[in-house]
Amino acid sequence: MILVTSPSVTYRRHSLHNPHTKSLQIRCQLRRSSQIPTVDLCNPRQTMNGFQIRTRDRSILCLARRKPEAATVEVEDDPLQSILRYLLWTAEAVYILWLFLLPYAPGDPVWAISSETVNSLLGLSLNFFFILPLTNSVGIHVLEAPVLHPELSSDSSQHVRSALASVIMGMAPVLGKEATIEHLLPIFLSLLKDEFPDVRLNIISKLDQVNQVIGIDLLSQSLLPAIVELAEDRHWRVRLAIIEYIPLLASQLGVGFFDDKLGALCMQWLQDKVHSIRDAAANNLKRLAEEFGPEWAMQHIVPQVLEMINNPHYLYRMTILRAVSLLAPVMGSEITCSKLLPVVITASKDRQVLTVVENMIRPGLVELSEDPDVDVRFFANQALQSIDNVMMFS
Repeated sequence: MILVTSPSVTYRRHSLHNPHTKSLQIRCQLRRSSQIPTVDLCNPRQTMNGFQIRTRDRSILCLARRKPEAATVEVEDDPLQSILRYLLWTAEAVYILWLFLLPYAPGDPVWAISSETVNSLLGLSLNFFFILPLTNSVGIHVLEAPVLHPELSSDSSQHVRSALASVIMGMAPVLGKEATIEHLLPIFLSLLKDEFPDVRLNIISKLDQVNQVIGIDLLSQSLLPAIVELAEDRHWRVRLAIIEYIPLLASQLGVGFFDDKLGALCMQWLQDKVHSIRDAAANNLKRLAEEFGPEWAMQHIVPQVLEMINNPHYLYRMTILRAVSLLAPVMGSEITCSKLLPVVITASKDRQVLTVVENMIRPGLVELSEDPDVDVRFFANQALQSIDNVMMFS
């Protein structure tokens, strides 16, 4: 039997009949109960704090003892895991509220979108922008299997496919090269061929986010054929997006690859039926000349541009003059005077392009007329004189 005793105290028999003494003993024992050791009363030689317990004291010892307090161990969570847990709870709460509130929303035009579409978009945004980056940041790689909802790329709603195209490109840097090639690249190719122009446009506008991940070799093998095909897309905004992407693509492909695959397209855009495409094509030539240098531009751009100045359609001739005015500062004074300026002088006699000459060419010629080089000033003044003569008799 295991019992608890108080410290050894010499008790007297007559104290047992004294209520006051008994009360003091009880209070003393209660105050010191935290230090009460355990003894075996069956052992007559049991000692406590160096004193031997007498047999006559055992009858008045308190046989009760305080129940030991249960020790509590607090386990602290990792701060990153706590943040991730709270964020996921918040996302789940938002999604549930949206799911249940949408069907009962009032007749506001904002709520006119079908609940299925909105739910798909919201779930998509949570998947791509929220859950996956956070789980990857704490070492939980979800993409060990194809779980990126590939069926969304073939969803019946064009708005769902467009939303997918607007966010999926940004996942490439997060997922890395292997996961991008295995899971995202097939979706990229599918969306690039989508019949809805906004879907193709959203993919094209963010292609630069993929280049740094998959590498230029894989890009040229997989995505470049689709890009070349989109260069002749029937929707002009898609063609415009391709043109604006060309300088970045050219800088990554290099001169040789660009000349073989994309050089002809840049000249073809100068004769597009849409003015915005032609204007963007002229700016594109300037940016390419800045990227590859005047010598490259002199071999691959300037000769082809100058051949188009005789196009029977005056709108195309105006575009060529626009391209010449943009190329002149990049090419330098020598090439400008020997190659570009004669074209401007000839075009100054074309009454249909006088507006372009007056607004775009004259300011450049006025600046060249003050050039330190004598020949530059001579040809610039000659061109200005020709323009003035044509304007006088027009």
